[in-house]
This record gives sequence, C-alpha cells and structure tokens, in this order.
Amino acid sequence: GDDSYREPCEEFLAGLRDDVSLTPFGHQLARAHVVDWLEQRLSIQREVNRHPAILDLDVPRPLVIVGPPRTGTTLLNHLLAQDPAARPLRTWEAMWPVSPTRRVDVRRWLGGIVVWFANRWVMPDWNRMHPFTREGPEECAFLLAHTFINPVLMPVRSYREWFRRQPDETFDRGYAGYRRALQVLQWQQPAAGHWVLKSPVHVWAMDALMRAIPGAHIVHTHRHMTQVIPSYCSLQAVLLSLYTNELDPTRMGALMMDIATEAVARSEQARDKVESRRILDLDYRELVSDPIAAVRRIYDELGYDYTPGFEERLRAFLARDRATPRPRHTYTLEQFGLSEEKVTEAFAGYHARHGLEP
Repeated sequence: GDDSYREPCEEFLAGLRDDVSLTPFGHQLARAHVVDWLEQRLSIQREVNRHPAILDLDVPRPLVIVGPPRTGTTLLNHLLAQDPAARPLRTWEAMWPVSPTRRVDVRRWLGGIVVWFANRWVMPDWNRMHPFTREGPEECAFLLAHTFINPVLMPVRSYREWFRRQPDETFDRGYAGYRRALQVLQWQQPAAGHWVLKSPVHVWAMDALMRAIPGAHIVHTHRHMTQVIPSYCSLQAVLLSLYTNELDPTRMGALMMDIATEAVARSEQARDKVESRRILDLDYRELVSDPIAAVRRIYDELGYDYTPGFEERLRAFLARDRATPRPRHTYTLEQFGLSEEKVTEAFAGYHARHGLEP
C-alpha cells in the first residue's frame, strides 16, 4: 500500500521517545500497539491484494454517531445496534479487521482474552466509564489506528503539533484507510441493511469522513460541556495511567480543555462543508428522557426503516439495561483545576448554537 502512514508514525514514535516519561510497562504496551497497527495495515492490504473486488464494495448507508464523552453516544450505539437491519462493529473485529492467522479465524477468541484481561487486571475501573465486551458494539476509532492519522494519539505533544498542521488532504488519506477497513469487513460479513458506527474522534474531520463514505449520515450528540469535560479528563487519566506515572491532574485539565475546544471548533467548521440533510443533532436530554422516541426521530428524519421488530428489540434492550447495576463513575471539574465558569465561557458559542443548558 501507500506510505502515508510513515510520517505520522514517525511523529508519534518521536513523541513517545522525547515527550513522554513511559514506565517499563507503558513502553512495552506502546510498542505492542505500534506493532499491532502496522500488522493490521499489512493484513488489510494483503486481503485487498487477494480479493481486489473488495475495493468496489459500498459501505451501505452508515449511521455514524459522533459526539464528546458523556453525551449518550455509547447508549445510542447500543440502541441503534438492536435493529435487525443494522451491522454494528464488534470489538474483536474492530481490533483485528483481518484474522492474524490464515487457516482459522481466531479474532473472537483473542478478543475474549483481551477483554477479560483488560477488565480484570489492566483497567478494572474501565467498565464504570465505558462497557467493554467482546461482542461490542465498539468504537470505530480502532479502524483509524493503522493509518496513524488518529486524534486518539493527540495527548503526545509533538504528535499533537503535527496533527494540527495537517491540511484536508491528510485527513482524506486517513479516512481512505478507514473506508478500506470497513470494505474488508463488509466483504467478510455484508450488512443486511446499513452499518452503525460510533466514535468521538470524527469531530476532527467530519467532512473527510463524509467524503470517504458518501452514503453516511451523522447523528451528532450534544451536551453542556460542564458535564463533558470532567468525564473526558477522567477517561484520559485512566488510559494514560497505563503508560506513565507522571500525570498531573491540573495539567491534564488544561490539556483536555485545549484539545476539546479545538475539536469543537473543527466540528463546527466541518459541518459547514457537509450537506445539512446528512447530519441530525441530538441533545443528550432528549435521548435519555425518551430513548425510543429519539431513535424514531433519527430514522424518520434520515430516511431509515423503523420496524415493529426493531422497536420490540429496543424495549427489550432498555429493560435489560435498566436492570443491570453499574458502579457509579464520579469526577469533578475541580479535581482537574477547572471550574464551571471557565468551561461555560470557553464553549459559549457552541452552547448557544445548539441550545445547550447545564
């Protein structure tokens, strides 16, 4: 394949070397990630070489959920995945779009091991913040990993500086790789009707996503950022603690505010480049007050088929979800050196545009 991954990969590796004080475990984990992403790139290219018709496949009408943490994206992903016509992204195939072994597909088995190990030993608190199971549905940011053009890597300073300098063409290359991974998965198991995908990272380049997949529609979730920012900080603190012991909560708060304000600004700019009929805005309050009505509105306004069978499965899922006890995930702005006033002021324009209240 092309070598568009080389520059961002080198920037990321340089940042790990020069900007981050990794623990021995963090060093091994980062190395394992990079090797895995490169192997994914090779395996996707090998699959395409073996079956060139993959590149002719459409990714049928994805519903792509985009929004910051704590805006209901995970709940909505699980709800939309209940549709019998939907093709959600499962955790094991998000991690390995192509099986690492040729004769036997071991992805489900490997996914089960990774999920068990992560939930039991590596990140036992993660399920407080984000359900992590073998079958998902899971975030599609995994499908950008092999491109190395991925906002997930932005906590690394030199990579962040590189990322911010990039023109639209860079993100088009990244989303070409994302589309190719989806085409491989479509080849393996075609969608009965449409795909359901979800990741906050798409706010950085929604226009590139829509150019790469012309049939996609976006459900853009929103919530007042005083509820979003402390969760975002807490999520990142848990993830980054796997790699380094040198996490300062106040510096973490300032960094996450910096990244989030730019992400929101870029998402608003990107929306101006996309046909408005392809984006539906959804307030968190609307979603949690009546999830079924929210899903119905999505289907009605974006032109998807809402069926009695789908509603029956929605009701069953919600009954199970409400009956499942979950530990509470607690966090505050103050623990990260932030305040409601500061966050409200920083996102005043965004709040006004979307009618968001605390």
